[in-house]
Amino acid sequence: MAMRKRRSGWTLQDETELLEKWESRSYDLRKAKRNAHIYQEISIEMERRYTAEEIHCKVKNLTKKYRDEKSKIDPFGGSPSVWKHYHAIDRIMGSTAINSAFFVKTDSLMSIRKQRSEWTLSDEIELLEKWEARSHDLRKAKRNAHIYREISKEMGRRFTAEEVHCKVKNLTKKYREEKSKSDPSGGNPSVWKHYKAVHRIIESTAVNSALYIKTDSLNSPSPTSSMPSPSSPLPSPQLPSPSFQLSSSSPSMRSPSPSSAPTARKRNYNGEMVKLIKQQTQVLKTIAKESKLVNQEMVGAILEQNRITEKLLILMEKITEKLV
Repeated sequence: MAMRKRRSGWTLQDETELLEKWESRSYDLRKAKRNAHIYQEISIEMERRYTAEEIHCKVKNLTKKYRDEKSKIDPFGGSPSVWKHYHAIDRIMGSTAINSAFFVKTDSLMSIRKQRSEWTLSDEIELLEKWEARSHDLRKAKRNAHIYREISKEMGRRFTAEEVHCKVKNLTKKYREEKSKSDPSGGNPSVWKHYKAVHRIIESTAVNSALYIKTDSLNSPSPTSSMPSPSSPLPSPQLPSPSFQLSSSSPSMRSPSPSSAPTARKRNYNGEMVKLIKQQTQVLKTIAKESKLVNQEMVGAILEQNRITEKLLILMEKITEKLV
């Protein structure tokens, strides 16, 4: 059996140097689960006079000695330790303890933040009020994260913007499930406590969207705005067929909800569109009639000009004969 390698003797200078290296890496040693590489680095910095295992063993022995000395000290400070390395190790262990406490506090705060907030009935009612007040903005905006942040701020930041958004989606999903279960004839209404409030928000949003679609279609530029002057010659226009106008305008007549109110508005859209098509057709007929009159007048003017030209030619011939 090979003889065990003799342990290196630590001098006071070596111990002081080790304490300096230990103090500079106390945080890394405390944080790392596997810290053999740190003792290896200390060994290299100490010119490999001691192996990483010997440095690790020395640190454990110094720690044990420090705890023994600390247990002997009078808690009221009457009998301080006289060990030469006590104050240095106390400084190392004290700073490590503070760092550990800081990280424990940070971890506890992160765990508290990760816990989902509980929604009470009053919180849900308050959210429904904020949601209803901004239902049109949420429907109109393509990016609405800022709206949820505003709602979170108005609710005292008890819930984050992400939690508010998630709650709105959950309430919408619950409303649709309840609506699919209810009798279409109204004989079996939902008993969910928020059904009527969410129904009012979603249906009002659908009606507002349909109203804006109608407003945009009525505010679209009319062909009469680009109508040319009757005094200029125009080619005979081709009248558009009503089926073409209806097909091109059909996307604006789609209703976002199959309820009775949007259906009635859809029929009103059809009436408005038919009325607009009739007006447009009448305008185009008037343009065609005026264009025909203008063309006839221009043909008459050209014929008259030809007759005058012929008379001038005859007159010029007579003058030429007399001069000759």
